[in-house]
Parts: sequence; C-alpha cells; structure tokens
Amino acid sequence: MLDFKSQASKISHESDPLSRPTPVPPVILTFQMHPVFTLGRRGNGKSRFGDRPPEGTDALVIETLRGGQTTFHGPGQLVSYPIVDLLTHFKPFEETTGSGLTSSTKLPVRCYVSLLEKTIIQLLDTYHDVTAMTTDNTGVWVNENDKIAAIGVHVRRNVTSHGIALNVSTDIEWFKKVVACGLKDKNMVTLQMVLDKLGRNWSEESVNVNVLAKQWSRELSKSFGWDMEYIEADPKDYLKH
Repeated sequence: MLDFKSQASKISHESDPLSRPTPVPPVILTFQMHPVFTLGRRGNGKSRFGDRPPEGTDALVIETLRGGQTTFHGPGQLVSYPIVDLLTHFKPFEETTGSGLTSSTKLPVRCYVSLLEKTIIQLLDTYHDVTAMTTDNTGVWVNENDKIAAIGVHVRRNVTSHGIALNVSTDIEWFKKVVACGLKDKNMVTLQMVLDKLGRNWSEESVNVNVLAKQWSRELSKSFGWDMEYIEADPKDYLKH
C-alpha cells in the first residue's frame, strides 16, 4: 500500500527521463494506495476543497501532472504505472494494428491511451467474462453510465508515467465526495459489483487486486509484445535502482 505524497509521486519523478540519463526499460508497476484524491491538469478540484480533504475523511489531496481531472485512489483499486519509452518500445503496436507507424515514429499519446483502454477491456473479457467498452469519455465503462477504470497519463520526452486505476473492490462512497473525473451523473463501479449484478459466482481469492495485477501485467505485456518477468516486491523498491 503506497502513500502518494511520499512514495507514488516519487516513483513518477524517478521515471522522468531527466532523472535517468540512460534509456528507460519498460516497467509495469502495480500497487494500491492509501486514500488520496488526485487532481489532474484539467481538474478544478482545488477550488472545491483546497488542500484539505473532503469533510469527514483523512484522505490526502494531491496535485499531479497526469491528464484528466479529480479522482480517488485507495484500497481495493488496482493502480498501475506503466513506465514506457514510446519511441523505443512500441513496434508490436504497428504489427498488431496495421497503423502505418514505423519504428522511427513515436507512438502517439492518444494511441497509447487507447491501448491501455483496450488492454483493460481484454483483461475483463478474458479472465472475468465481463463485457466492457469505451465511450466519448476516457476510461473503461461497463455501460454508458457506469465507469470501472480511469486513465490519466503523463508523458515527458517520450517516457510515460501515471497510468490506470481499475476498481476491483473499492469503496465507491469515496467517489461521491467529488465529481469523479469531472463527469456529473455518471457512476463509478467495481468489478465485484459488476459480477454480483450479473449473478456470477466469485470469491475473494479470484477477484482481488493482487490477482488483477498479474492479469493486467500479463495482458499489457502481450499488447506491447514484451516478455514479462513478474516480481513480487514493494513498488517503492523501484526507487532504489
């Protein structure tokens, strides 16, 4: 479990190409966070509750460099920061999509975001038999009104940071304290909620953040054509290298 202020934000800094003079190898970090409301570059959440958390909570409120608006991160939510050099590690994207991009062309950020969305959709379908979709609003949805995953990325000198937040068993009451992602009249849902609504049998052993983290890492590696080595470790250990 990471504290955003002292650990997750430092991970983002360490992925900055200016902090690492050598090319950044692809890394997929997965973790959960202690309760925190993060403000994206498009957000105006600061004007709503300033530096203080919403009344009745002890969550942090942190400004970030990612795209998007205000959202919540906390227990029961899979957060993943893929750290990828889009100029170096995207060749399979051309092969799988026929996009016409060449190996000397940077993968456009919009295409990268789309790849993240499609990977989440593939994960939900392959491992949980849940149909999900994209809409005009960024992220992954189970229908036009119910959002299950948020995406907000930052790219500097072709290297990505921040990433995805997939609700597995998150307490959605947290999202009701803000206008999540700036979308009024939309709902946040979790995978466990969706499975219950579909009348599926599931267990905590098969539907939890640790299990979804492995499934996500496996599917994203396939999307990029990487050979994956999964390492069980505290994400903040990344800061030591």
